[in-house]
Amino acid sequence: MGRSCFYTLWLLACVEKIAECTHWQNMEPRYRKIVAWLQAGVTSAIAIIGSGMIAHLKNLQFEASAATFAVFSVALVMLRFSETASIYLLDNWAWLRKWIFGRHHVEGFWFDVVLEPSETHTSGRQVREYSLIEFVLADGRYSLEGTIFNKDLRRIGTFTTTFASYADRDFKLEYAYDRRSEFDRFVHGTGLGDYVFSSNKPYPLRSTGKFFDPQLDKEIVVRGNRILDTEDIAKLKRAARKPDGQLERLQLELIKKYAQLARELYPEYSVAASSGTLQPTTA
Repeated sequence: MGRSCFYTLWLLACVEKIAECTHWQNMEPRYRKIVAWLQAGVTSAIAIIGSGMIAHLKNLQFEASAATFAVFSVALVMLRFSETASIYLLDNWAWLRKWIFGRHHVEGFWFDVVLEPSETHTSGRQVREYSLIEFVLADGRYSLEGTIFNKDLRRIGTFTTTFASYADRDFKLEYAYDRRSEFDRFVHGTGLGDYVFSSNKPYPLRSTGKFFDPQLDKEIVVRGNRILDTEDIAKLKRAARKPDGQLERLQLELIKKYAQLARELYPEYSVAASSGTLQPTTA
């Protein structure tokens, strides 16, 4: 039985290595680790049961090689199923991801305040634009989608990420972006950026970040805040499934609310709003 158990474990290890070298390479490390732990439990159970199955099949006059092959086939199916089931549960149960990721749970809706480069204004930091952003974790990978508004709260563009990776140790998410906005004359602007999240419990509430603006050839500073209002989150989720016009109207409604909140959170940042929506901060 010891030899059968050894062969079963060896075969399962080979299967796990194959999986790790293919689909798993694209997963976030923490996501991959969670799936691996779930599979480890399944693997252990299969190894214990498999050795007993091999011995039982031998008693039924099965050849040793045939018995091992039968158990390996069942193990392969079960291991593949456990991986698929684990990914499905993590992708579809938001509460499970929130519980497992804890202080590293960054997915959700965020509001960003984007600042002009400090060299641009001598009287203090000026707000350049605002963004409503959704951080999405699906199939083990992060992606970001956002809408950009100028300081007069007018919708001026959108952006998405072509790559994103989160580092647990630093609470840092690095990304490559593709954006179209008035700042880029609606030509595809590409570059790199990052967010460093606060280590709040039970999950991050704020972030600081930067991205490179190819038009200015400078790094742009970003201040982010998680949207916590459950009603606003529900509205954004519902609007995302409806025609673009409804989503845009809701975003314009929410940006007014969160731009005012930004003024309260960051009184040191001034807004030179020509429309009068927000007045400049006075010394």
